[in-house]
Amino acid sequence: MAGGFVPVRVPLSMPQLNAWIGWVHGREFCALSALTAVHAAFHVWRHVRLRDNALRIMAPRWDWRWL
Repeated sequence: MAGGFVPVRVPLSMPQLNAWIGWVHGREFCALSALTAVHAAFHVWRHVRLRDNALRIMAPRWDWRWL
């Protein structure tokens, strides 16, 4: 069980498939990390450059004094 939720097991008896799955998983992690960084940078750019209060709209009201 993967994380106790999904019934998927790592193919330990198949070293090539195990290596391929590890390679794909590593690329997925890098792509998701890059997408997250670009998304955060875009919203910071909107906040600093456009001053359109996009971060203030998304943040809770108690957190507005820092935005």
